[in-house]
Amino acid sequence: MKKRTFLLNLFMAISVFAFVACNDDDTDYVQPTMTIEGADEFGARKLEFTNKAEAQQIEIAANNDWFIRIPESAESWLTVTPSEGKGSTEPITINVNVEANDKTKDREATLAFVCDKIEQKALLTVSQEKKYVLTAESNRSMINKWGGEIIISLTTNADWTYEIDDAGKTWLTENKAESSGSRLALTATELDAEVRTATVTFTCAKQADLKAEVKLTQKDMELFAAKSKAYFAAAGGEVSLDVTTTNVDEWDVESTAAWVTAVKDGDKVKITAAPFGTARREATVNLVTPVDESMVYPITVIQRADPSGPTADILDVVFDENGSARDISAAGNTVKYVAGSACKMGWNDVYMKYAPSFSHKQAGSGITSGFYRVEYTDAMMSALDDGYTMEALIKPAKAPNGSEIKAFSATTSGGMAVMIGSTARGKGLEFIQHNGSAWCFASSGVVPEANVYYHVVGVWDKAAGKLHCYINGELKKSVDCAGIKHMTTSGSRARAFAIGGNTQSNTQLNGAWNGDIAIARIYDDVLTADDVKALYEDVRE
Repeated sequence: MKKRTFLLNLFMAISVFAFVACNDDDTDYVQPTMTIEGADEFGARKLEFTNKAEAQQIEIAANNDWFIRIPESAESWLTVTPSEGKGSTEPITINVNVEANDKTKDREATLAFVCDKIEQKALLTVSQEKKYVLTAESNRSMINKWGGEIIISLTTNADWTYEIDDAGKTWLTENKAESSGSRLALTATELDAEVRTATVTFTCAKQADLKAEVKLTQKDMELFAAKSKAYFAAAGGEVSLDVTTTNVDEWDVESTAAWVTAVKDGDKVKITAAPFGTARREATVNLVTPVDESMVYPITVIQRADPSGPTADILDVVFDENGSARDISAAGNTVKYVAGSACKMGWNDVYMKYAPSFSHKQAGSGITSGFYRVEYTDAMMSALDDGYTMEALIKPAKAPNGSEIKAFSATTSGGMAVMIGSTARGKGLEFIQHNGSAWCFASSGVVPEANVYYHVVGVWDKAAGKLHCYINGELKKSVDCAGIKHMTTSGSRARAFAIGGNTQSNTQLNGAWNGDIAIARIYDDVLTADDVKALYEDVRE
């Protein structure tokens, strides 16, 4: 009897459920759907914009109330109208607007679509090009009758082309062996007229309306200083530059800023800058002559601010005039100078410090002199184990030869290095570290030019399991790197960081550097992007 009653109750319960289910309003439910015109198979689409203020239209379809969510980080430069609405049987047109990008870095944002409070698979990615810059400056604007080499230096973040006007083509030709991505080398022939002129026009390959002009004149006279830039520390000071003249008996100097004093001092120009320190600032000093008012030679005066970046606490190498070096970090490591003719010390006018110049064969090995060595101590290993940062300011003297060329390094079956990669990795600047089973290569893709300084910062973020490589203040590459394996010892070989190459043994160097190294630092911190920008601001030209 109990069994029959149970079965009857169960049948009634199922019948009631079926009745309720069949009469539920959800039988007419329509899945909220929102799609983007031109989306790919995954429901996503990308809109690309130039660096100017622009707008594009796209159509969407939505069968219920909808809105578009813009990331907070993009709200200052990206708007969508309308950004919400009702469902419709007809396509809905939306306007995507971007403000002009005044940053020298591309930016991107991904918009989310929500329909009837349900996040859709539809996604719209908006990308905008960076602001492109292009300036050109010649080391000589007035060329004497004998002609010779002219170097036009460019500051740009894109490829460029140039055109010499018809008048200039008769006496100017490119010296391709001396030209590079940041400069154009021209050769002027001997003067065969009283005067001749030329205009060289540079055009940004990514933005055709961005141009820079350099005007050149050739006469049997000239007026120029030994350098076109003069650098000062925050404390100010004085710089004297030699002035060269040809058939100019009288010349003078003019300053464009109250904080710069410039006077003629015999055949030199003496420039004095007042103390400042709170921010970087620039001014111009002009050499002029009444002989020809068109002859103006500008000297850019740059005063650096007091350093605003973090302080290196594991290693901070300072080089001295006699070739020796010392660590001014709190760790106070001993820096051993292995003297040799392939390492020469010189005063660096740009960075206002002594810096070594190495003339080793690129990537050479078995080298026994002409480098610096710092013991890679147990305390240093312990400090690096939870994340760290390496910083170097380096200038290769030659274009990469396709081998691994190490500037600041401690690698043997483990360790880390700031270096130039092999041909297989694109011959670019990179930061590497061993993770215990393999090498992690944060290769920037920036192939260094000869005789150009690069600020390279490598960061290992243990918590995130990432290796980052920054070049001149910008993040260029991040790769996974979950662990760290330090340089191995073998027999009598001790761990050591080398400046000018890589530690091959206790007495030898490999992966040798050819060029200059002005900074070699290690921080017991995982520096942020803002920290790295501050470090670059302290050293940028």
